[in-house]
Amino acid sequence: MISFQKIGSSEVVVDYLNEAIAKRLTAGAKVLWLLSGGSLTPIQIETAKRLQSQNVQNLTVSLTDERFGPIGHPDSNWQKLVNAGFSLSGAKFRPVLENKDFASTTADFAAYLKQEFASCDFKIACIGIGADGHTLGVMPGSIGIDSQELVVGYQAADFQRITMTLGSLTNLDEAVVYMVGREKWSLIDQIVDEDIPPNKQPAQVLKTAKKLTIYNDYRGEPS
Repeated sequence: MISFQKIGSSEVVVDYLNEAIAKRLTAGAKVLWLLSGGSLTPIQIETAKRLQSQNVQNLTVSLTDERFGPIGHPDSNWQKLVNAGFSLSGAKFRPVLENKDFASTTADFAAYLKQEFASCDFKIACIGIGADGHTLGVMPGSIGIDSQELVVGYQAADFQRITMTLGSLTNLDEAVVYMVGREKWSLIDQIVDEDIPPNKQPAQVLKTAKKLTIYNDYRGEPS
């Protein structure tokens, strides 16, 4: 199920994420919250601040994808979140990087996600979509498009990437996308109106998610 919500402020997204996660925690559910970098960073930080008023011992926080390197390297998605102020005392954090080699880090993250997908009652991810139509860390033409694995590691044009695959999206109960700015409008139209092969535009696969909300400033029901 896909929903486009037209917004005038990112506060709408924060409100939604806080409510979706908090009500599950209040009900005693075990929650997995997967984060992304980029424009979602301030939204995720503010959501974490709101959640701090909750009992978050049943909340686990990790990433949808990461750029490989030593722990704390400057291009790390996790490090960028921490540097920007992401904090949530009492929750369980699981960064991807662990100062192991590329293959071991990829395998460990895959094993971790498999365990969490099986044990958590509610799995929600904040997901970005790039101007080229990539999503998670899955670039057009990359191995994460058709792989049957939960996680792949590969050399992209910019970084060695460790990422959830497009197929792993079926394990999520909900995905939330935030994409604003006039430069994203044509991409929104393509996702809504066209069926572009995922090999060329990986974000097309998001339309198969169990529940997907795309918050944007262009198209959809006003929020």
